[in-house]
Amino acid sequence: MERSTGSGTSRRAAIATAGALVVAMAGGAAPALGSAVASSPATAASAPVVNGDILVTINGNLYLIKPNGTNLRKLTTGGHIADAEFSPDGRRIAFHKRLADGKQYLFVRSVAGGGVVKLGQGSNPSWSPDGTRLAFINSRGVCVMPVRAGASSKVLVANYEDQDGPVVHLDVDWSRSGGRMAVTRWYYIYEHRLAEVNVVSDRTGAIQRTHDGISPEFSRDGSALAVQRYEPYSGPEFGVDIVDVATGAVTELTPRDVDRRTYAPIWSPDGSRLAVRENGPARPDDGILNLATISATDGSVIATLIPGSTGRNIIPRDWRAAS
Repeated sequence: MERSTGSGTSRRAAIATAGALVVAMAGGAAPALGSAVASSPATAASAPVVNGDILVTINGNLYLIKPNGTNLRKLTTGGHIADAEFSPDGRRIAFHKRLADGKQYLFVRSVAGGGVVKLGQGSNPSWSPDGTRLAFINSRGVCVMPVRAGASSKVLVANYEDQDGPVVHLDVDWSRSGGRMAVTRWYYIYEHRLAEVNVVSDRTGAIQRTHDGISPEFSRDGSALAVQRYEPYSGPEFGVDIVDVATGAVTELTPRDVDRRTYAPIWSPDGSRLAVRENGPARPDDGILNLATISATDGSVIATLIPGSTGRNIIPRDWRAAS
């Protein structure tokens, strides 16, 4: 799920749901649409989801950081890593990396270290809900393959060309609740390059719903999408919208304010907040972006986790539940 950052680095207000759990967490916020529920019926009421590590890239290397901004840990060296995602159990990371031949390759590694497996060419990996397959992007479109070296892949949503030009898919996010994926579709009308988010069946690739926006990220329960705002004919906007997947209703989470720039939304496991890149009100024009968390209810900044600085490119990639 490659995230648009406003700098060419591409991949992750909520509406209340009936029966949402009140979750005690750092900052004390209650969960909004997208709140995760424990899978065991016997413990669902007594074991609320706790937000764990946030996965980020800093200058092309993987890092983990606690949601309160402490304990930043570096996982890789050498750079050139872009989009990355935790496996559903939070123990592995799928990512893509540009190698010396200039091509992007898919890898899977253990969070604890070691066991790096190279899967083949591709980018923007996203795990299936059961952790056995990856959706990803290559020159053919949105593809799916088993998580093992040498496995073959199949095309789920194909790139093609129409009378106005190429139609390509550049992002994919597989809903943790199953049944669907969200992909960003880029296309042309006359000479205008446009983009939209398609929600598609994860079995057939058939389009179920279309929304304005780019860089989609499903909430854990699959009920909502966070997207970077994108206006047809005018291009990317500096804000985040929340889309109700069932109804298509759109809520502007962050304002249409050129002085506030918010990118790359990633849901917290409990659905109460998002990790984002944002510039902060003190410096709207210098191009330096912080790693921050914002409320999924009103878009307000909860905390700045890593202050931005010149030459440091920080992008949130995924967020796992505490084990």
